[in-house]
Amino acid sequence: MLIYILIWWAGCFLQETFGIDSFTVHVNGSEVVAQAVALEYDFLIIGKLFPDGNIYHLKNPNHTRRSKREIKRHLKLVQADQRVISIDHQVPHHRYNRGVFDYLKDNAYFKMVHPKDGNILSTDVLNTYQSDSLLFNDPFYGQQWYLHNNISKYHDLNVEPVWKMGWTGLGVTLSVLDDGLQYSNIDIGPNYEPSVSYDVADLDAQDTDPSPNMNSSDNSHGTHCAAIMAAVANNSYCGVGVAYEAKVGGVRLLEGAVTDLQESLALSYGLHKVDIFSASWGPKDDGVQVDGPRKLATAAFQRGVTLGRNGKGVIYVWAVGNGGYKGDNCNLDGYASSIYTLSVNSLTEEGLSCFYDEPCSSTLASVYVGGHHHHPGLLKRKARTLNVVVPELNGQCRDSFQGTSAAAPMAAGVIALVLQANPNLTWRDMQHLVVQTAMKTNDTGWRTNSAGFHYHLIYGFGSLNALKMVTAALNWKNVPEQRNFTLKVTGVPRKIEAYKSTVVLTTVDSSVYINYLEHVVVTLTLKHRKRGLLEMFIISPSGTVSQILTKRKNDFMTSGFKNWKFMSVNLWGENPVGVWQLRIINHSNMKGQLLSATYQFFGYHS
Repeated sequence: MLIYILIWWAGCFLQETFGIDSFTVHVNGSEVVAQAVALEYDFLIIGKLFPDGNIYHLKNPNHTRRSKREIKRHLKLVQADQRVISIDHQVPHHRYNRGVFDYLKDNAYFKMVHPKDGNILSTDVLNTYQSDSLLFNDPFYGQQWYLHNNISKYHDLNVEPVWKMGWTGLGVTLSVLDDGLQYSNIDIGPNYEPSVSYDVADLDAQDTDPSPNMNSSDNSHGTHCAAIMAAVANNSYCGVGVAYEAKVGGVRLLEGAVTDLQESLALSYGLHKVDIFSASWGPKDDGVQVDGPRKLATAAFQRGVTLGRNGKGVIYVWAVGNGGYKGDNCNLDGYASSIYTLSVNSLTEEGLSCFYDEPCSSTLASVYVGGHHHHPGLLKRKARTLNVVVPELNGQCRDSFQGTSAAAPMAAGVIALVLQANPNLTWRDMQHLVVQTAMKTNDTGWRTNSAGFHYHLIYGFGSLNALKMVTAALNWKNVPEQRNFTLKVTGVPRKIEAYKSTVVLTTVDSSVYINYLEHVVVTLTLKHRKRGLLEMFIISPSGTVSQILTKRKNDFMTSGFKNWKFMSVNLWGENPVGVWQLRIINHSNMKGQLLSATYQFFGYHS
C-alpha cells in the first residue's frame, strides 16, 4: 500500500534529496485533488510549495530504475490529465557565488588579524586609513573606510551621519541566501534571527540550522555577507555592520547543484518576517552563460514583492556579477536583470569601476567596496588595495573581501537603515529612492535621460548615499500602483545582415495608461551563429539610448537567443508614448534573423 507523507514546513514544503525522482505538480484543485493525482500515477506527495497555492512536490522512487524515455512517457500521461495544469521534473543546475578571487589571497592583498591579540598574520600593515573619530571599539572599524572615510580623495557610504540620527537597522530583518551562515560567530550571534533561517541545500536534515559545511574553507561566503549587513557593534571584535542593530538570518542553498524548487524555497522562506533578502550568486560569470530563474523561482519573486512585508513587498538585493573582465553582461543573468531585484555593482575607493564589473542596462546602483580598476594581472607591481572587513569562520578577522558579493549586502544594510526610518516604503518606492538619490561617480560615460536622471552602463544611477536616501525617505510619498502593458513588435521576422545595423520601429500610442516609466523589458528570439558579436540598443521616443546588450568576447555560442528578456532602467521617468527603436548591430560576417520581439513597459500614471 502506498504511504503518503505530507510534511509541512511553516505552511510550506520540505524534504528529500533532489534528482531523477523529484517533480513538482501544479493541480487544478485542492489538496484532495493532488492526493488523488499522486495515488493514480504512483507518486508520493512530499509537501506543498506555497501555503496559499496548489503546487506540490512529488517523488516517484520507481523512476530511479527507469530509463529517461520511460520517465518522459510517464510524465506525458500525467500532463494529459485534466486535473493537472503542469508537471515539471526538478533537474539540478549550478549556481555560483560572486566570491573573492584566488589571486587576492596572495600576501600582497591578503591580511588576517587575530581578534583577541591583534597579531598580524602577514607582513602587510594597513593602518593608514583611519577615521579621526572612531565611534566603536571594534578593532577593525578603523579599516572600514567605506563606512566613515574622511580622506578627501576616497569615498564612502555616508552612513555615520545616519547612525548619529538614530537609524541603525533596529526592527528590520535581513536574510542572506548563500552557502550558509555561522550564527555562532561573535559578530553575528547577538543579531541572529533563527525564525527566518533554514537549510534547503540538505533538505534531508529537516531542521532550521543554516550553518555552513565546516569541512570546506570556501563556505564562509554567506557569513561574510551577513556580517557586512549586520555585524554587531562595540563588541571589541572585528568590524561593524552597516545596519548593526538589525536582525539577520540565513538560508543555506549553495552546496552543489540546486533545483528550481530549492531556489523558490530560499527566495520565500520567512516571508512573513523578512524585510530584505540579499543574494550574491547566479549563473557562472564566464561571459557565455545566458540563464536565470526558472518557473518556480520566478513565482517566488512575484510572491515576495506581492505578499511580503504585509503587501508592501520584500526587497531583493542582488549582486550583478564579477564577469566583466571576461566580457560578461549582467543583462544575461536573469536574477540581476529582474524587475523584482535591486541590482548592485561595485566601485573602487576612488569612485571608479572595478575590473570585474559587468556592464548592463538593468543595474540600479553601485557601492564602494574597493579593489582594482585594472586587472591585477596587468599591473607591473602588485599594489595593496582597500577592501571590505569580514569575520572568518575560524575566529579571525580579514580585510580583503571584495567583489559584487560585498556590494549587495552593503546595499542591503543601507536599505535596512532606510526601512527603519520609513517602514511604509514599498519595494518599488525603494527603487525610486535609489534612482533619485544615487550620485554620479568620478568616471566618464554618464548620460542623462529626458526625465533628467543620469545613468551609466556600469554604475546604474550612481553610488548609494545613505544620508540622502534616509533624508528623502522620511518625507516620502508612496508611488502610485504599478501598471504595465505589452506591445508586440511588428515587421518581424527581419534579416540581420552581416556587418550591418538592423533597426525595427514600434509606436506606442497615447491610449496607454503609463506616463512615468520604471522598467522596460524587451523579450526577443533571434538566430545568429556568433551571438557574442551582437550589440543591441533601445532608443526611446525622446531619443534616450539604452544599450541592452554589449559584445561578449567569450560567447561563441551559435544558439542565438530564445525568448530572452533584456531589461533596462535607463529610461526611468520618461513617457513611453511615441516611436521606439530596437537596434541590433552585427559585428560579424554571419547573417542572422530576428524572429520575434515584444516590449513590456512598467510604471505608473501620475
